[in-house]
This record gives sequence, C-alpha cells and structure tokens, in this order.
Amino acid sequence: MIERFRPWKQLGFVVMVGCGSLLAASKAAEYFVNPFFQIKMALLGAIGVHGTYFRRRVYRPAGAAISAGNARAAAVLSLALWVAVATMGRWIAYYDAP
Repeated sequence: MIERFRPWKQLGFVVMVGCGSLLAASKAAEYFVNPFFQIKMALLGAIGVHGTYFRRRVYRPAGAAISAGNARAAAVLSLALWVAVATMGRWIAYYDAP
C-alpha cells in the first residue's frame, strides 16, 4: 500500500509547494518579514528532512521487519509537523508588520 500511494503523496507535495510559491510571490515583501511565514517555511523544510530520514528508517524492503517504535515516532512527528504548518499558515494573516 505504501508504494501504491507514494506517487500521490509526492504529487500532492509538489502541487502544494507550487501553489504556495505563487501565493507567497504575490505579496513577497509582506510575507518574507512575517515571522509566522518564516516558521512555516522552516517547518516545511523539516517535513522534507523527516520524510527522507524516516523513509530510510521505517519503510524497509518487503519481508524486512519494521520497528513499531520507529513507525509510531514517524507518525507522531509527521502529524505534529503538519498541524504546526497549518497553524502557522493561519497566523500569517494576523501579523501586522511594524
């Protein structure tokens, strides 16, 4: 199932980054000084690192044992990172630059 849905996950990430880049470029001067935007970008970078790291640690070749602890840690961290990205995205609108 992991291999079946991986292309859809990757496509979703590419679409999200593409649309987000266009949106950020529309008000670049406002967004780049916004601390919530900066945190969101850092979190998206952390998601990329998380995906790369845990893909090697959690997803093993067919027949290899998968550590439940590693899988659980990957899931919890992934959920926390995505919730934080969504939260920072909402807070971008409420920041007024001095």
